[in-house]
Amino acid sequence: MALRTPEQYESDLRKLDKEIYMFGEKLDDWTEHPIIKSAINAQKVGFELAQLEEFQDEMTMESTLTGDRVSRYVQLHTSVDDLIKRLFLNFTVQPRIGSCHGARCSGTHVINVLWAVTYDMDKSLGTDYHERFKKWVKMIQEEDLTCTLCATCVGGDRSKRPSEQVDPDLNTHIVERKKDGIVIRGAKMYMSTAPEAEWHVMMSPGGYREDEEDYSFACAVPAHAKGLIYIHEWPAVNAARIQEGADIDLGISTYGVHGSAMIVLDDVFVPYEHVFFCGETQFGREIGQLTGAIQRVAACACKAGTIDIMAGAAVLAAEANGLDWKKVPHIRDKVVRIVTLAAQLKGCVVGASAMAGKHPSGIYVPDIVTANAAKLLEAESSIEASALLLNVAGGLAGTLPSERDLKNPATKKYLEKYLQANPDVSVEDRMKVMRLCEYLGGVSSTLQVQAIHTGVSPEGQKMAIAGNADMEKLIGYARNLANIKE
Repeated sequence: MALRTPEQYESDLRKLDKEIYMFGEKLDDWTEHPIIKSAINAQKVGFELAQLEEFQDEMTMESTLTGDRVSRYVQLHTSVDDLIKRLFLNFTVQPRIGSCHGARCSGTHVINVLWAVTYDMDKSLGTDYHERFKKWVKMIQEEDLTCTLCATCVGGDRSKRPSEQVDPDLNTHIVERKKDGIVIRGAKMYMSTAPEAEWHVMMSPGGYREDEEDYSFACAVPAHAKGLIYIHEWPAVNAARIQEGADIDLGISTYGVHGSAMIVLDDVFVPYEHVFFCGETQFGREIGQLTGAIQRVAACACKAGTIDIMAGAAVLAAEANGLDWKKVPHIRDKVVRIVTLAAQLKGCVVGASAMAGKHPSGIYVPDIVTANAAKLLEAESSIEASALLLNVAGGLAGTLPSERDLKNPATKKYLEKYLQANPDVSVEDRMKVMRLCEYLGGVSSTLQVQAIHTGVSPEGQKMAIAGNADMEKLIGYARNLANIKE
């Protein structure tokens, strides 16, 4: 089975016995919880599109490992074309969900990062990590499974290194090396839609010193493994999702959930067949660089899709308010600016992929400097686009009465009287548009937090650019043009 249907994915997910907590309680029938259900719906869209003939080229490809048709979510980037089409997958999926498909999306990042790093380790050290990893990737491709990259640790005191923390568990680490596997303990943070995944790849976020080898590892863990505990995010905006009769108030009711969770690893055992990196601290920097390049272009592609939705929402808001967006100069300029921001972001990530370099393992890696520059641009563009959208929508995007008030006979008549603007747009539809703007603008969602921090915060991108830009060459060009002798 190379490609599952959405129904097969959801059915398989229900079979996993996961320990998930949310808002102070353990969830028993967790796949039916309204918040998790919305996140599951978002993951299902990728499965659905992969079944349609018109999206075959964007959503699927022939596996270089099995020869079968597999999802691009679990592809190896064996050409520049693969990289670019993977971006177009995000351009296609994101405008259809307006939230996050991280349980599928981040699988591509980690597969390509570890494909390269394990190859280099085997060549340098004579290990068999690459063959182990190849076997695992084939299984993921053949069964069309969802997997995530779990890199970020809780970190503890940021002024101290992992080995200097009062509590060593503040950075996920190996606590025991057994004959047949390792035992890991700690917690991973900020993993988008983690409860909706079937596998997690637990991986070091970057480089460590030689005396910190217990913190330097990568392994694959089934998402229902013994010792895995999920503590689901609870941003204030999730409160509306546990109320009945609040679909309009959600902005995006079918999807619209980021679905991040803290994943606690309470002495999780991992057999060596699923351990792909175990204490080789000298390869930590390579993991960090490759993750940065590969993950950031995909994250930017997602956010470009979200900005595209903002342009459409701005036009709907203007029309609901009784205005023709093309005939009101300041609204037209704002809409055009939002479209431009999305286009610039798409151009930047496609450019980073077009300038990709080929790794000796056979995968292609986006240009590191351009990929990180794209991520900086993405955070700035998302914030600017949100402000423009809210400016067009007006004050209702943050002050709207609830759907229950629209349904209550005592207040319905007043809302239908005083919220009417464009006679061709019903009050209910105007409310739906304003809630969508509220969501996309980050007023009732975590979209802006995601825009800034997905794939590491802006300072991380700046460090990557500073560390990888060929400044000597750039200085040389400037020196030559100024006729300065060395």
